[in-house]
Amino acid sequence: MTPEQRRSLRAHLLASGIAGETATTRENTVANAEKLAEGDQDKHLGVGPRGTDPRGVMVAVAALCGCSASLDERVGGGVIDPDLVLDALDAVGGRLARAVRGGERVLIATGHPTGLLPMYMALARALVTGGVKLQTPLDDGRLDAPNTGNRRRRIRYLDGVAVLMGGADLLHTHESWPMERLLDEIEPPDMVLGDHGWAGAAMVRGIEVVCFTDVNDPAIAVAEADGLVDIVVPCDDNLPPASYDPVRDYLLGRLT
Repeated sequence: MTPEQRRSLRAHLLASGIAGETATTRENTVANAEKLAEGDQDKHLGVGPRGTDPRGVMVAVAALCGCSASLDERVGGGVIDPDLVLDALDAVGGRLARAVRGGERVLIATGHPTGLLPMYMALARALVTGGVKLQTPLDDGRLDAPNTGNRRRRIRYLDGVAVLMGGADLLHTHESWPMERLLDEIEPPDMVLGDHGWAGAAMVRGIEVVCFTDVNDPAIAVAEADGLVDIVVPCDDNLPPASYDPVRDYLLGRLT
């Protein structure tokens, strides 16, 4: 990343709310850390509880995002250090370029269809053009969702990016079981790009993961502290898709 790219992208991260003081509240950030420590399944994101001390969880969140580790600070917005985001994006750019050079097998999936999905789709198209072998197991597969009374779900790929569907709706999800089903169908890919439980399920299988995560998703921060995940980009992960266009453009530029 050149100094000019860094200055420009840093300004955008702050102006858009991807970093800096985010729309995710501090109260929600701390509460989710406490819920993870208490064993709340929705907060596991496929990586499990990994510790029962909320203070330890917040230390991991602070290390990843650059926010305070205090459980007592609960007012205001969440905080993500833009320089930590930029460092992670620089690493992502290098890793995606390596995937292209090696013609690697890559699986991309998101639990954020209203935020990160269009950026992932653009990256998927560019990776395929560069020679990456995009993995799309169980495309349009109908699956019984666990713990829902056998409610049916479907996997759908949009430009090669896996999302979970319910009826005709693309679903926001923290669940890890969809990715577990996909990975059961194929040889382990060289890399997974994704978020939430899609990323978490791959980490625990020892697959190399590049992950985008919000300050209120503490399981990923703990996984990063434990060495389970290779690259984590801290960011507000559910802004309007156009907010991520400069991030997309920077990463696409690393592939040319």
